Amino acid sequence: MEGTLNILTVSPVIVGPGTEALVEFWASDANSGDILTFAAPGAPAGSVVNNLDGRRGEFTSTPSAAFEDTTNVINITVFDGTDTDTGAVDVVVLPATLANLIINELHADPAAGIAGDANGDGVRDAREDEFVELYNRNATADIDVSNWILRVGANDLFTFPAGTIWAAETVLVPTGNGTATLTYTGQVADEGTLFTITVTADDGMATDSADFTLNVTALAYAGLIINEFMPDPDVGATHVDSNNDGVNDIRDDEFIEIVNNNIIPVDLVGVQLADANDVSHVFSSYILPVGGSIVVFGGGSFVNFTNGPAVRPNNGNLLLTNTGDTVRLLDPATNLIDSVTYADPGAGGQHPLLHRECLRAERGSCHPHRYGPPRGQCLLHAEQRHQHRQRSVRVHSRQLPDRGFHRELLRIWWESRASTAAAT
Repeated sequence: MEGTLNILTVSPVIVGPGTEALVEFWASDANSGDILTFAAPGAPAGSVVNNLDGRRGEFTSTPSAAFEDTTNVINITVFDGTDTDTGAVDVVVLPATLANLIINELHADPAAGIAGDANGDGVRDAREDEFVELYNRNATADIDVSNWILRVGANDLFTFPAGTIWAAETVLVPTGNGTATLTYTGQVADEGTLFTITVTADDGMATDSADFTLNVTALAYAGLIINEFMPDPDVGATHVDSNNDGVNDIRDDEFIEIVNNNIIPVDLVGVQLADANDVSHVFSSYILPVGGSIVVFGGGSFVNFTNGPAVRPNNGNLLLTNTGDTVRLLDPATNLIDSVTYADPGAGGQHPLLHRECLRAERGSCHPHRYGPPRGQCLLHAEQRHQHRQRSVRVHSRQLPDRGFHRELLRIWWESRASTAAAT
């Protein structure tokens, strides 16, 4: 044959059952008068070869479910009446669920200015605002993509962390950021135990870590939380007379409120309040009802205080340091029940009323900021940020009582400036 057959379609052609595979080709021949004949010998039944204009042709085939998860070599021939030339292309028929995973959108060259800020971080960056969007078109099938690789040419762009589940009918946009979740449900054998957990993240170039403390509270005290406290009632334009005794006193008007967020009443006998170092109060026997609260004031009179029971610290004062401290709630064996660490709450001249919302308000009534103005700092979530070069691990935790046990939910954000980074 005085010419050659050229397969235009890049091999392999990847389809799913019931999806048409298309292979395009063309042939050259020195004799313009030759009539070229294209064929696909040995192709599956139902395949069609079309001669489009004497020099160009196409092969089409729609594989049935019987071809699922197979690779099929399709031989294409061209005959000029005397000689034959041959080419081949692979047609890969994926399982139906995998065939529904597609590259839906990509952005190779972000527009100039803020219009090109694809990731929404407020900065247009030629590399960081590039993206590839993947879509799971399956109606119900969730796909485990653990350790799958998104590759551009010969370069691995992103490796999905172990345990990554791609939910049906959802979009994934791999970036240098990743998430992971650690969930623990308290066990009776772990009551009163304080675990220190080190979380690490590795993007293949650097490793970063942060420590997280998991406290398994004894069953009898699992619903008790430090709901609200005021370390310095004398910051700002007006002193806060928290105990309503008509006297402004920087010690007496300090307070800590304890709320029972459990599903059963709790006897507070032996439960202790402390700062980072010393115990300020030990409760005598008192049954705190579900959703109920009790307030420990620094001192003063409680005759005009109408928001529930109140007591004075039996060790002198509450020991709340104005410039920052840790408030701890301990069980009778000094195991930690709850704690909140605060910085200088009076910065900016506001009344430093610090409030932690009830985590299960449906179990009882919560009254945020009822001892002062609705201003201050929310300490519902304890957060730690650990910097390392341009990468960081951020640990965000929340303590959730669950039928008497604490349930800890730990979320780790792995942030990387490197566009080819992967969280593992």
